[in-house]
Amino acid sequence: MKTIKELEDLFIESMYNKTIDFVNESLTNLLSAKEYDKNLTFALINMQLANEFSLKAALVSKHGIQSVLKTKKNKCLSDNDILKDYNENKLSLKDYNEIKNFAFSNNSKLELNGKYKRDMEKFQLYRNKIIHSIYNFEDKTFEEIKKETYHYFLTAINSIFLNIDRSQISGHLVEGLSYEQKKLSSDPIYIKCIEEYLGQEHFSCVMCDYPSVTDDFVCLLCFESFKTNEFAYGFTDCPWCRIKDCVIYDNLNDTDTGFCMNCEEKVFLDLFER
Repeated sequence: MKTIKELEDLFIESMYNKTIDFVNESLTNLLSAKEYDKNLTFALINMQLANEFSLKAALVSKHGIQSVLKTKKNKCLSDNDILKDYNENKLSLKDYNEIKNFAFSNNSKLELNGKYKRDMEKFQLYRNKIIHSIYNFEDKTFEEIKKETYHYFLTAINSIFLNIDRSQISGHLVEGLSYEQKKLSSDPIYIKCIEEYLGQEHFSCVMCDYPSVTDDFVCLLCFESFKTNEFAYGFTDCPWCRIKDCVIYDNLNDTDTGFCMNCEEKVFLDLFER
């Protein structure tokens, strides 16, 4: 490791991969859970760990690695000291509360809704009580806890990821989810969470035929990322609703029609320039 920039890129990619791994585990646990069994507890723990990893990645992306490292005698480490600690496996990170509080402070460059901090604190409580003590879930139904966990994934964790420079990671959060997670489409609780999360700000998916595509053209149901797959998909403006780059067409085969993901109209491509 030669430079701080290289270390920061390595750190962000590592946190990204860990977030993907733990979100995958959490969703797998939820899909397998039968009422208040161990799968449910693991789902809560794994989703909170995913949050912690993603928050560290976002802060390093916006503020550099100093933002998550412990200081020594209230002084920031020099670049040489940081690289030396890394090479000796001695990097020491701030605790989660300190990182979380800075992320929501006025000095933070992260764009986060303040209500997500309450969600994080709730899941932090779940995690801590489950691991270090005991938590009584009887005040909530099984369906309520599943909904909370899905909502946490779609809002807090997804929003954190949107703060990470895309050049520093290999793709959108949902692109890393395993094929098994597509079973979420059969869970009405997850479908309801998508509807509540997207509200009126959504596009229709040409793959799963559901209004579940975000404004950056990622489907939260089938997990297809359309704009990052330029080899397969082309985009142009819609002549009907006048929204830019929302008409999708097949880039692999010669086609004369496209589909507007906003107004859901068929568009004849030869009527205007692509």
